Amino acid sequence: MLMRTGTEVLRISNRALILACLRDIESAAHTDFMDWTDLASGTVSVITNELMEEGAIGRVEMPPPSGRGRPRAHFKINPDFAKVSIVRVAGDRVEYSLIDYAGRIQDRFEEIRPPEETDAEVFFERFEAGLARQCERGGFERSGLKVISITTKGLVSPTRDSLLWSPVFETQRIDFRKRLEANWSAKVILTNETLYSALTNASRMDHPKTLPGQRHAILSLGHSVGFGLASFDAQGKLTSQAPPFGHMVHLPDGPLCRCGSHGCIEAFAGFYGILRTAFDVKGDVKPANFIPDEQIDRVAADARIGDRRSEYAFRLAGEALGIGLSRLVSLFGAMSITVTGRGVRNFDLLEPGFRAPLADNLQIRFAKSPEIRLERDETQMIYDGNVKASLRELDETLVATRLIGEA
Repeated sequence: MLMRTGTEVLRISNRALILACLRDIESAAHTDFMDWTDLASGTVSVITNELMEEGAIGRVEMPPPSGRGRPRAHFKINPDFAKVSIVRVAGDRVEYSLIDYAGRIQDRFEEIRPPEETDAEVFFERFEAGLARQCERGGFERSGLKVISITTKGLVSPTRDSLLWSPVFETQRIDFRKRLEANWSAKVILTNETLYSALTNASRMDHPKTLPGQRHAILSLGHSVGFGLASFDAQGKLTSQAPPFGHMVHLPDGPLCRCGSHGCIEAFAGFYGILRTAFDVKGDVKPANFIPDEQIDRVAADARIGDRRSEYAFRLAGEALGIGLSRLVSLFGAMSITVTGRGVRNFDLLEPGFRAPLADNLQIRFAKSPEIRLERDETQMIYDGNVKASLRELDETLVATRLIGEA
């Protein structure tokens, strides 16, 4: 690996700062860069000139605020500089979005993926064909894509390139980066989707909830149970993680989970877990990969008219979620909790079991109950987080380093 000198590292860092400033305030004058980055005037001039020559940014003349005097030069991101593919692999579909370098959406379409299709090879052929279709619809060559950012449920490798396990493909590993590098020059990023919804969720919080150390959790309820945790560090940078909360053991030797273990939180609180309890199915029966929404809605309707078994199924699911979150509060400290996903519409049935374990938590008893919010549009949160993170990755690893031509 080529080692960079200290001067090169500093130049890359300063270039990334200029780009981050434009991402934050969209249009910036020379003095805005100096105020936002604390860089010297000469350094700002050199970097902005470089980025203009490379095509990453452009300059426009803005009229003076008073209407008198000379126009003021402002810099903006050049939207035509690069294209990014944003892909969400959902349980029953794959959603493709194309954005420009300014983050503006250029095209979007989706392809239905049959739930019974569990062969990873068949899926990948369809997936790559979808990427090719995206280029054809946009009228550009494959080399025009600089980043392919994929979100999915399941366990992603630490290197963010391989899907190690998922509810649909189970242990069939899919190495996206290795599989795509033969035909695509773009940088490939694979992320658990809840990490991005956690980023979006935290960034929406109002002051003073964005103070350093404040933690904001997102709980995704549906066929699977996802969890993300985001917080701001002392420099105001937002960081997040998406541990496999749904596969944390709730009850040893409990019912079988889709991951192959027994007693996971998801085995109680995922859609299949709620149905299993409601219909008194044996715990060792292999769960279905996909549960139609109408099935869980019928159980919810029965619970609301007093069916005790259905009520119990939701209460048991709520308890599993609440106990799991209570454990995380003991480890990480206080956090706000946002509940999202398809299961949010039945949160009223989960809530009695959900809140009780949190109320019994020692830290919460000596502080205050966590704020619990409901967010119905999970898809938009995942998309917004992916766009923001993908553009930052593009800026920091390809543009700031001048490797954009190699991607």
